[in-house]
Amino acid sequence: MMLVCFVVLAVNARAQTISIPDGTLNVVPHADGYAAAIATTEGIDAQKFSVQVHGTVIGMGYPSESFFEIGLMPRSVWDPSAGAWNAGVYVVNWSAYGFGLSLAADNVGGPFAYPLNPPSNAKPWDFTITLAPNGSDGGSATLEVAGQTLQGDTSPLAYAGDYSDSVLVMQLTSNHLDESISFVNVYVATLYQAGDANRDGLVNLSDLQILGDNWQSATATWDTGDFTGDGIVNLADLQIIGDNWGYGTLPDLAFDDALQLAGLPGPGVPEPAVLILMGPIVTLIPRRRGSIT
Repeated sequence: MMLVCFVVLAVNARAQTISIPDGTLNVVPHADGYAAAIATTEGIDAQKFSVQVHGTVIGMGYPSESFFEIGLMPRSVWDPSAGAWNAGVYVVNWSAYGFGLSLAADNVGGPFAYPLNPPSNAKPWDFTITLAPNGSDGGSATLEVAGQTLQGDTSPLAYAGDYSDSVLVMQLTSNHLDESISFVNVYVATLYQAGDANRDGLVNLSDLQILGDNWQSATATWDTGDFTGDGIVNLADLQIIGDNWGYGTLPDLAFDDALQLAGLPGPGVPEPAVLILMGPIVTLIPRRRGSIT
């Protein structure tokens, strides 16, 4: 059993990302035959935020005779010494049915969908699993594969469980001692809501304050109000906050009202006017913050 430390990467300053280094997973003698596993030590919150699991599987020696999983599972289920088969949301191969998306919780097998042809060295399998949480338990998952048409039921599959502390896992078991699977670019990334500058799962007055504090900055990041990725905090970023105002909460102040209290016109006016009037956002809006959730 192998355990790989996590790597935190920056993806346009918009996401927490944990990954498994590129390599090949080779089975070793195990009580039930031959098996091996890799998991990150760092977890990711897939219950508060949507996340995407990405990876490229290059090939397996015995795709119809071995069992392979790669995906996300709650840390409470994962056992570093023995793995945790049939648990979590993951890409899996299942005998003659090919590769697809499987869901399970607490080691109880779940739905299996989207069977596809197995990957090969000539045709690597580049996949994306998107997990959209639903409150404090479970959510829905979808699978996309570059260059392949999904078969069967392609609607989002519902899964259960608390994924607020989940680890990225890869597992392989086989009856063949020489079985292995090669992979590259395996990671899971948080998808933050547009306009959520402080990444707390809400788009509210705090995010508007951050944008105001950094207005017209030409070296900005997501954390300082640049939601378009052009390095500048301007009208386009203000529009994004307006479009997503109230996400994750129910503010008692409408976005237009917040702008008026700050002496600001709506996002539709010419940008020079916004530039002239943007200053009051720092001093006027915080007085109302106590009444905003």
